[in-house]
Amino acid sequence: GGCTPAASTLPRRRTRPRGSPFTEPWFPPAGGAAIPGDLDGDGTVGILDFLALLGAWGPCPAPCPPACAGDLNGNCNVGIADFLALLANWG
Repeated sequence: GGCTPAASTLPRRRTRPRGSPFTEPWFPPAGGAAIPGDLDGDGTVGILDFLALLGAWGPCPAPCPPACAGDLNGNCNVGIADFLALLANWG
C-alpha cells in the first residue's frame, strides 16, 4: 500500500526567501524615517522602498492617524504624492 508521511514531517514550502524584505511589514525606524521615503530604514531611498510603497498603495487601514507605512504626507492614503516624495529623495 501507499504510505504517506504525516503532514508534520513534510518540509514546509516557503513562498518568500528568508531575509526577504517582503516577509516583514515596512515601518519607518523609531522616531520616523531619517530620509523621507526611506521606508526600510537602510539610509537610502531605493528599489526596496519603492516596492514597499507599492505594497502599501491605497487607503491606510484603520485607525488612521497615525499614518501607515508608505504614507509620506500623512493623509492616511498612499498615493501619487507619496510616490513623488519618495522619488525626490531617490539615491
